[in-house]
Amino acid sequence: MKDSEIYQKADRIGAILEISNRGGLLDRELSSLRQELATEYARRNGWKYIDKSARGASTFNLKALREGKVWAYSRHEGYGLDSSSADHPDYFRTTDSRAAAIIGHSYNLPGHENNFEKWALSQGLEASFPDYPSWYSPRRTKIVTYTRADIRTIKIESMDQLQQYLLSTELCYVKIPDKILFTGEYEIYTQMENKQRFLKHWRVK
Repeated sequence: MKDSEIYQKADRIGAILEISNRGGLLDRELSSLRQELATEYARRNGWKYIDKSARGASTFNLKALREGKVWAYSRHEGYGLDSSSADHPDYFRTTDSRAAAIIGHSYNLPGHENNFEKWALSQGLEASFPDYPSWYSPRRTKIVTYTRADIRTIKIESMDQLQQYLLSTELCYVKIPDKILFTGEYEIYTQMENKQRFLKHWRVK
């Protein structure tokens, strides 16, 4: 689908939403257009769109997304989404059915990107703001895409080694536990495209 077609369809969605008492015919057109744009966004990223209205549709929680799994059980972590982090969420899977991304349609964009990035980092995710129209309400919302963060695990044997590693990766912000143990494994959220990542204490051997 060409970009011009995408924006024409988005504009049509916006026009339909402004019609009061639109009835079944327009509602079906609205649903179809939304699905077309979501499916095209998935295609452009090599994903599959999950139509939540479809029978047997399977969404996933943040733990599955963070770990790149099909599904992940968490006793203490639900879907973890609210209107401030991902309003009207849509779910996408990889071609082999692993969790790939969650899309939110936000009324607070542009202008509050930093808040979304901070929340994503706190969940072990990355937030991005693609140049693609929202299919929920194109005239009022913008999309934010949450994907798994770029993570690497390193072995820390001294504070000097930790400091040297951080200098070499040019991290601009690092969150270190209050009681850091010199020997252990840590997950490093590396800087990409000048975005901040943080050091998270993971486990100690």
